[in-house]
Amino acid sequence: MNRLWVAGCLLLACANAPLRRTASAPVDEAYGTVVLSVTVNELGAVTNVVVLEGPGSALNELAADALRKFRFKPALKDGLPTTATIIYRYTFLPED
Repeated sequence: MNRLWVAGCLLLACANAPLRRTASAPVDEAYGTVVLSVTVNELGAVTNVVVLEGPGSALNELAADALRKFRFKPALKDGLPTTATIIYRYTFLPED
């Protein structure tokens, strides 16, 4: 398993389904990076997602929905699991 540490939280798993932009998304929203604030609780579940910046509402919502399905190994404070808020960048690339 590939490991990705983000601000003390270890990303354990995420949904495997590829994300596709919706047909209603404008062409200028077809790709780009969405910056999100993500709160991970002491069990590793995502409890809050806020879009801080992104290319447009369609991709912003796709990224936020995807992050809500992620699971993390929680951050530790004094050796105990704790809630943490991280910044996560979700990048959509143009289709070939």
